[in-house]
Amino acid sequence: MRRVVLGLAVLAAGILSASTAQASQFGFNFCPGNGSCPADLTEASITFTTKDATLDVNDYTVTITFKGTLNNTFIDMIDFTADIDMAKPTLDTPPAGPSASTWDIFFDKVDNGQGCSGDDNNKKFVCAVSTTGTGPDFAGTNTWIFSVNFDGNTLVDGNSDVNLRALFVNDQGQKVLDILSPNGNEVTTTTTLTPTTDGAPTTNGTVPEPALLSMLGLGLAGAAYRARRRG
Repeated sequence: MRRVVLGLAVLAAGILSASTAQASQFGFNFCPGNGSCPADLTEASITFTTKDATLDVNDYTVTITFKGTLNNTFIDMIDFTADIDMAKPTLDTPPAGPSASTWDIFFDKVDNGQGCSGDDNNKKFVCAVSTTGTGPDFAGTNTWIFSVNFDGNTLVDGNSDVNLRALFVNDQGQKVLDILSPNGNEVTTTTTLTPTTDGAPTTNGTVPEPALLSMLGLGLAGAAYRARRRG
C-alpha cells in the first residue's frame, strides 16, 4: 500500500507541474513613423507582460523604452494608458541614473509641461515626472519598468487602445520638440511576443489539465478501494 501511495504522490507531482501557463506579452512601438514622433527618436515602445505568479489575471509588468540620438535634450515626463482603469502603479526600475524616489507618479497626462502635477479622476492615464533635474538624456536608451494592476477582467492584448506620451525639455527645463502624442493604438508594430495559452488566471503559473486531474482522482480512488479490501 505504501508503494502505491508513493507512486501516486510522484504521479500527482508530475501532473500538477505538467502544464504551465505561459506569460502573455504584447509590445507596441510608436517610433519611428508616427506623425508625432521626433526624427531623432528611434524607439518609443511599451510592453505589457502578465504576472502569472499572482492570482490576479490583470497584474502586469509594464516596460517603457525610449531610444534616441539627440544631445542636450531630456525626457522630463511620460504617460501611458491601455484604456483600462487601474490602481496607481509603482515604478520598480527607473532609467539609469536617477533613483525611483526622483519620480512622482500621478493619474494625469503629459500636457506642455503643465500636466503630470497631481491626481485627477481619470484612472486610465498614469504619468511619471522627474522631480530632480530634467529627467534622463534623450540620447541613448532609457527604460522605465512599472508594476500595474488593471481593474476588472479586461485583458491587455494586441487590440488594446494603448497610448504613450512624452515631454522633451532642454537643460533649463524648457520644452523643446513636439510632445510625443500619437493616437491610441496607432502603432508602427504590434507584436505578440508570447501567446496566451488559456486566458485563465493562474496560481503560481501552473494550471493542471482537467483530464490529468481526472486520472489522478481515479488512481487515488482505486488505491483506497484496494486498501479497504486488504484490511
